[in-house]
Amino acid sequence: MSVITFVDAEAAVRAWINGNASLTGGATPPISQGAHLKRLDSVRGVYVHLLLISTTTGLTAEVPIGCARISGTIYGGKKDTAEIGARAYANELWSLIRLGAFPVAMGSAVCRAVDNITGPLAIDDYETSHEQYRYLVDADFYLTT
Repeated sequence: MSVITFVDAEAAVRAWINGNASLTGGATPPISQGAHLKRLDSVRGVYVHLLLISTTTGLTAEVPIGCARISGTIYGGKKDTAEIGARAYANELWSLIRLGAFPVAMGSAVCRAVDNITGPLAIDDYETSHEQYRYLVDADFYLTT
């Protein structure tokens, strides 16, 4: 009988984003400040705040794998830069599926699949004191150690 070992999904996805040159590298990266596990204060540029929403088991009973729903909130000082960062993150997730790039190393974990991608979804904070625009991109990550 296989035993599920849940991994630190937030840290795994953060490591993958921060190590992904198409998201955080180059002269003008779409997510210039990388991925973080808490909101940042007074940041110029775009960053992703990752939050674990839920965990469950996935795939098959014969090969149980922990499934983590991760919400990525993409913050930017301008609406267009936040949107560009959110689209880049969502497109990168979709490219993993399209290219069949699995398994993918994500920090100390291995991602076996990504599914149920939602977003980018603009969050209207116009009537609040938020100084940054934000978009949500959520996805299920099937991770093993």
